[in-house]
Amino acid sequence: MKIKEYDLSEYINEDLEVSVDAILNEYGLLICKDHTKRVADYIQVLARKFGYDPEKAKIAALLHDISGVIPNIKRVEYCKVNHIDLIKEEVELPLIAHQKTSSHMAKIQFDIHDQEILSAIACHTTLKKDASKLDKLLFIADKIEWDQSGLPSYKKMVEDLLEDSLEEAIYAYMKYNLEGGLLKVVHPDYLEAVTWLEAELKNKTTRRVK
Repeated sequence: MKIKEYDLSEYINEDLEVSVDAILNEYGLLICKDHTKRVADYIQVLARKFGYDPEKAKIAALLHDISGVIPNIKRVEYCKVNHIDLIKEEVELPLIAHQKTSSHMAKIQFDIHDQEILSAIACHTTLKKDASKLDKLLFIADKIEWDQSGLPSYKKMVEDLLEDSLEEAIYAYMKYNLEGGLLKVVHPDYLEAVTWLEAELKNKTTRRVK
């Protein structure tokens, strides 16, 4: 179901990149537009490095913040109308819910039905346990090419770790935020992802030693 004011169909054509660009321009989301382009470019680099389809990764990146067209104050309402379940942390900080609303828009308005793409969009802010490669790629690309001014303080640390391991880079980033108390709201999916990654990395080290 589409809320009329967020019906983007008039801007959507066969060229996804042009469509997203036009939508973000129309809604005055120029910072988001720049961020989206940088994430789309960077995720293709990471995808090639870690053996994933760069074109598929690019689709996820182009649509990961598409629900930025919905103001924060309207996000909970959008979820109610479209039967998108929210937990209390997402109601408390509706910004977090944009990963779910973007995934919904990707499916309903852009006719994306690839579950890997929809999953990656739906967890790109928090990640989740048992994350797929695309989940991980979009999560970390979004954090390296962030949507704020200046360079993120963790950028060099994460990029150095990405030379060898996607998982170690993500784990270091997530722990950096937790230990630094940098998260406005600690989403349970984030915590589960950290615990899962820690176990995965320990298992990987154990197998290497054997």
